[in-house]
Amino acid sequence: MNLGEKIIELRKKEGYSQEELASLLDVSRQSVSKWELNASTPDLDKIVRLSEIFHVSIDSLLQEDRIEPEEHVARLMPQTEVEALVNLKEKSRLYIAIAVFLFIVSPIALFVCGGGYSLGFFHDVFKSEDQAGMIGLIVLLILVSIGVAICVYFGSRLEKYEWIEKEPVRLSNTTRNWVQERLETMQSKSALWTMTGVTICILSVIPLFVSIMISEQYVFVGLSILLFFVACGVFIFIYNGTMKETYEALLNQGEYSIKNKQFNKKYSYLPGAYWCIVTAIYLAWSFTTNDWDHTWIVFAVGGVLFAAITILFKGSLEKK
Repeated sequence: MNLGEKIIELRKKEGYSQEELASLLDVSRQSVSKWELNASTPDLDKIVRLSEIFHVSIDSLLQEDRIEPEEHVARLMPQTEVEALVNLKEKSRLYIAIAVFLFIVSPIALFVCGGGYSLGFFHDVFKSEDQAGMIGLIVLLILVSIGVAICVYFGSRLEKYEWIEKEPVRLSNTTRNWVQERLETMQSKSALWTMTGVTICILSVIPLFVSIMISEQYVFVGLSILLFFVACGVFIFIYNGTMKETYEALLNQGEYSIKNKQFNKKYSYLPGAYWCIVTAIYLAWSFTTNDWDHTWIVFAVGGVLFAAITILFKGSLEKK
């Protein structure tokens, strides 16, 4: 494979058009076209830039053999692409937060319809308790489907930027300063919003305790209020935290340091596989014992255990 063929293959792999690649290299589109046709050869400084943009070694570009990716070369992200990502995250964070809010509050309709009917409410609306429960279930499914649709839509738009969470990002000094300024500006407000979200989540258990004190029959009321307040708290976390995580990923800082990105890339399969196993244990235990009031503890234990497993895996990666 000659140099021109390699440039074509790597350009398409990275999703760049000839115009976009030319812009990154500060050359004309015709120059890129000539390189790809082997009608001319790029200067040494352009070859260095090409190796950085495609994150491959210079030797790999120049030698007529297969392309060997260079593992530790940071991927260059131009200012225009950074701005496009930031703008998309700004637009999507509200909708993603709403989607998660809907997921959390979706069972409320089921609790209110079923629990309310058993206490003598809604008898003029529903013919039976089963019908009340079915209406609640329908509302639950509608809310979940809306949330899933939102997540799928914005997930597909953000998919091409997922690599910034797993690979080092290289920015120009101007772009880096721009991102750093935005991060510092939002951090002054971030602490207040985080504190608000945590406070709401902590206080959300009070209605549940009050409903239990009044009568166990009204537990569904306290549980519904609890879910609503938890949903509000999580909404704040997501809306407030999305941009902070984005800026840190671009700057290779915090939870998205180089070491953490290496961990995320190497063990990207871990969260999905782990929580599938936890859910399977929960369902198996619940259906075999019918003890739904207590089996939820599986998720609480699973969350703590997942944190411990993550720490152990990160420790083993650092030793290597």
